[in-house]
Amino acid sequence: MLKTARRELNKLPLHRTDRDQTQLNLENMNNDLLIPALKFIRYKNIHVVNFNNMKLQNEQLTLLAPYISSNPLLRSLSIAGNRFTDVGLTDIIDAMKPNTHLNHLNLKGCEELTDWSMKALDKMVTEINMSLYAIEMDEERFNPQVMASILE
Repeated sequence: MLKTARRELNKLPLHRTDRDQTQLNLENMNNDLLIPALKFIRYKNIHVVNFNNMKLQNEQLTLLAPYISSNPLLRSLSIAGNRFTDVGLTDIIDAMKPNTHLNHLNLKGCEELTDWSMKALDKMVTEINMSLYAIEMDEERFNPQVMASILE
């Protein structure tokens, strides 16, 4: 199965963004591609990753967290429309604490998230990691005071 996943990744086109950053789009793909994608992303020095709607759950975010904490060149992480909960997002938040490269995070459409993880995100971006400055989320679903603090 791992060899099949690697073959699928090698078939995917890499795109250059307008700021000369390499982008990998795995939107709507199978979540089995996550582990090979992390190796692929590091090897190819990919800066922008789209993991939207891959049916990622807490277990996959737990696997993604060590990669984020290793401070890769990754600038943008989009995990919108997935099924993880506060527990999974908290793993990512903890992993972002030492990260100095990631500056964009997309959480739109993650219906299982609550104010609990948003408070943890707020604390991380206001007190610990100032490099994450662009966060996309469904603001109306959460406490307005917490959202104002995160997005200011």
